[in-house]
Order: sequence, then structure tokens, then C-alpha cells
Amino acid sequence: MTEVIPTELRNDFLDTLNQKGFLLEQKTSKILSTKILSKSLPGLGHLKEHEVFNHFGERVEIDFLLTRGPWRFLIECKRTDYSWFFPKILDKPRMFYIIRDSSNGMEIIINPAKVQTTNYNIALKLDSPNKLKKKKIRFETSYGDIHDNIKQILKEVEAYVCNERFLDNFLIPTLVTNAKLYQVDYSEEHLDDNGNLKDYDELPELDYVIYNFPEMIRWDKGRQLLQDKHTSMSQDHNKSVFIVNVNHLESFINNFESIF
Repeated sequence: MTEVIPTELRNDFLDTLNQKGFLLEQKTSKILSTKILSKSLPGLGHLKEHEVFNHFGERVEIDFLLTRGPWRFLIECKRTDYSWFFPKILDKPRMFYIIRDSSNGMEIIINPAKVQTTNYNIALKLDSPNKLKKKKIRFETSYGDIHDNIKQILKEVEAYVCNERFLDNFLIPTLVTNAKLYQVDYSEEHLDDNGNLKDYDELPELDYVIYNFPEMIRWDKGRQLLQDKHTSMSQDHNKSVFIVNVNHLESFINNFESIF
């Protein structure tokens, strides 16, 4: 027997169901398997789902591991009700930091980027989830909505590099989200004498952003535990996480080399 959801409950039912992250995971899985992996050359593409590692006694699960040529995309899905904003960094070169497993051990390779990179983020909840309109920004913010998920994916990176080798390949932490991504692209002329932003009225929407996580985490402190098989070629604590709107995941991966 089929139950019919009463009209007055339908929106609540859909809202509740849509809060669950597995729907975003299913969409991501379909994109990876049918639109990306199928276009890889034979032998150069491989997809694993829900890889689990025992890392220092803790169970760590990775949503997707996509291998495509020399790139290993470690992918975590994050559904949110927030839109994510990324202020640019003034007067600093655009760099990103990726991990490579070499014959000399684990290296962090610093590269110039052709796209904007940032060390800052703001999560705002909008009245309209799809459009940014005048007087439509709620004053509800979430520090953890972005920050905590970046730390989660870097924990997965730590677990992966402690348990797996990927010689001569690069590891790309990729956070896939339904969030709208916006760049706060300002210059010194937009700042007043007190350092406050003024006269700013445009927010470019981004397909993806390179976020350089500047904090020291256990991965940094724990490097000494890995010295027998891994070494780091960089003392910089930045780690790049690629944050991608799910609707642009296909183009991001297919054109990944264009960011160099």
C-alpha cells in the first residue's frame, strides 16, 4: 500500500529529507561515475566509495577517492543551509599547497595559482537560498559550517597518508557542497581609515575556491610519528583544500590542470 503525504506536511517532509547528506553524496557519486570516470583513459581512472581507515584508534571514513592520472581526489560531501563567502587576500601572491608522495617521502609542493586563493571564510544564511538580494541577508553566521568541515577533510588526509602510499601522485582534498560560493573581491580603495569595508556592492559567484588552511593541526605535530616512511619538504603550515559547488564538480576535475 502506498501512503500519500498530506499536502500540509509535504514541505516539512522534503525539508527534513533534504537535510540529510546522503542525497548530495548520491548526486556526487553519479557525477563522478558517469561524467568523469567514464571519460578517463583506460587504466588511468578509478573510483572508490566510503573508504574506512583506523587512524590512531579512530575510525575515519572518506566519501570518495577518485584517481585520475597523477591526481588522487579525496572527496568529502557537505550539505548546508548556508552560503559561503571568501574574502580575497590583499597584496599576497596566489599560491596553493598540494601533497605529493615521492621517492624522498611525503612532500608539500607550493604552486602559483591562476585562480583566487584565500585564507578567510564567512558562512551566512540567506533568506533566499539561490539569490543574493538587497536586504535579504540574515544576520546569522556560522564559523563552524566551513571551518569544521575543512578540519574534517584534513583529518581524512592525515589518515590516508598514514595508511596508503601513492608514489609520484598528488593528493587533492576536495570539499563538495551545495553551498553557493561567493568571492569578496575588494581592494585598498574599499577600506576606510579604520580598516572597515565600504562602498562594496558586487559579489562574484565562484565555481570553486582554493582555501589555504593556515592552522596547525595534528597532522603537522604528528609528522614526527611518520618520519620512518614520510618526510615533509615544507615547514609552511598551509594546506590547500579545494571547495567546489557540486554543480561545477565535473568541470573542476576535468579542467584541474588549468589552475596551475
